Amino acid sequence: MLIFKLAIRNLSRSLRKTILVGSLLCGGVALSIVGNGFFESSDEGLKRSFVDCFTGDLYLLQRSEETFGLFGSATPSIGSFASIPTLKDHETLIREVRKRPEVQSAVSQISGASVMEYGGMRTQTALFGVDGDEYFASFRAIRILEGSTLKSGRAGILLSNQRVADIARTTGKRPKPGDPILLSVFTNLGFRIRETPLEGIFEYPASNSILDRIAYVDADTLRALNGMNLGVRDDLVPTEAETKYLSKDVKDMFDSDPGQVVSQATGSRLAEIERELAQTEGRDQANRSDTGAWNFIILRLKPGIDPATFSRSLERDLSARGLDAVVGDWRTAAGSSATLAGALRAIYNIGLVLLAVVVLLVTANTLVIWVLERSPDIATMRALGASKGFIRSMFFLETLFLAIVSGTTGAVIGSFAVAILNVRGISLSNAMIAMVFGGGILRPVVSFRILSFSFLSAVIVAAFAWIYPVGIALRVRPAGAMRED
Repeated sequence: MLIFKLAIRNLSRSLRKTILVGSLLCGGVALSIVGNGFFESSDEGLKRSFVDCFTGDLYLLQRSEETFGLFGSATPSIGSFASIPTLKDHETLIREVRKRPEVQSAVSQISGASVMEYGGMRTQTALFGVDGDEYFASFRAIRILEGSTLKSGRAGILLSNQRVADIARTTGKRPKPGDPILLSVFTNLGFRIRETPLEGIFEYPASNSILDRIAYVDADTLRALNGMNLGVRDDLVPTEAETKYLSKDVKDMFDSDPGQVVSQATGSRLAEIERELAQTEGRDQANRSDTGAWNFIILRLKPGIDPATFSRSLERDLSARGLDAVVGDWRTAAGSSATLAGALRAIYNIGLVLLAVVVLLVTANTLVIWVLERSPDIATMRALGASKGFIRSMFFLETLFLAIVSGTTGAVIGSFAVAILNVRGISLSNAMIAMVFGGGILRPVVSFRILSFSFLSAVIVAAFAWIYPVGIALRVRPAGAMRED
């Protein structure tokens, strides 16, 4: 009990230095809470924007040398979308994941990009090819403002409300359901173009520049644009009449006697040629898309299921069954915006670590002066029989008590500041910052994890700050310190 009384008395006797050190610790805790409150809000905002709208909690993709998100590779371009590998065992994979009790829903998706044209305006658009009925039953956060969602087996496209507003502002004409939208893609495989009706106009709960450029299209249209219909009809065998010229030399076909007269009866009449050209059944069958071709399977997990734990379990099971697919999380699926938010948070936390080091050095320096000023008192206590352990314990209790009071005060101030900012909200006019923080209005939040981290950081800083100055004071000989006094 005596040591506690001495510690409190010493703090009260050096009130100015106590307030200085306490203010440093208090400010560090408050700043940590407010800063991490902003990034906690960004995590929640991004999760609402992405997980509930299009990324799901996890996704499956074919194993390859490059990692793909739902927007393609790290730096998307029109050509790069066509290179996303197709899931080889799609039917087996989706059947297996739907059996898992942790999975709430599993839907398939194709990703691509095209140049969209309407009313003379041409713009690049990210395309998600989906089965309408299944997909929109899984992502109910998507709100339809006009028209309807895509329907399974029917061609159509959905545009975001912001994209429609941009078109209306540029062309003077607002697209409406039923209007034809032209989609075109040029890759190393050639040029493809499709016209599809505008089925509806949608909106996400939290909009940003990444989400606004997404358009949903029926899977068959995107398969055709991506060239996912090659080699799909291996049962289509041409007739002898269709192949009879394949074995002939092209030169021989035009090397007839110039004086030879060809009977009109043996030639084909124009009407017969037109009739043959009008028969498109074989061509249509050969160009029919592979309805089993998908790039991704997106998983929504039931509430309370940890995505990281389930991901590891699922990958082990897939590997054991010889299914060559990998599992990605929502951040990888979302691409650059989620990665940027994580990088900014990491930079901020590095800044907090540097701040903690500065606070530690300033606190230690202040304590050095403080302890050296008290060297005569320490020498007197040593002369009266106080051990080095007693002196160390006294200073440790002083700094610990100071850290607890300062940390608690900083936690209260930081939480109060976050609460005010949460109610008022911070409007984000910059599109890039709004994308990083998951919406146009930023509302920081405080969690128990943030409070405990910030408070414990202050305690740890204070716990280490007293070691060096006390070591200096204990090296002073009691008799010498008493003579100097």
